[in-house]
Amino acid sequence: MSDFIKQLHYEIDAQKTIRQNPQLYIQHKNISLVKFGKKARYIKEDDLPIETLLGSSYLIKGKNILETYAWCDNTHSLHLQISIKRPMWLGKIYIINTEKNDPENVEYLLDGFDIFHSSSNLQYCIVNFIQSGFSLYIKNPI
Repeated sequence: MSDFIKQLHYEIDAQKTIRQNPQLYIQHKNISLVKFGKKARYIKEDDLPIETLLGSSYLIKGKNILETYAWCDNTHSLHLQISIKRPMWLGKIYIINTEKNDPENVEYLLDGFDIFHSSSNLQYCIVNFIQSGFSLYIKNPI
């Protein structure tokens, strides 16, 4: 095997190890826990940090790791005609890792949630995950 292929396999294995270990993932992504001044069941959309509206935020519970990403697409099209475009806020939740056999049913819960077209819907989903025991993480300031 060439050195390039060996290096590629090493990097793929390293990324897999990082994704499967939440502590390593937290260090690798340079993220920190968001601390709320109230119990999880009382958290509402207004309590979430601004990073949940634009950019990345992370939900972690056990070995389950989810990334939410929100952005503004300046040329988004909801129509069949590609020439009709308008700026639009979009959000998506990505499954980074799930525990073996997915005891939280994360894959089932997120099946069909392709793209959020409303920030309030994404934040509602984030709050539901927090209320079910997930912790919210955001990027540390540089």
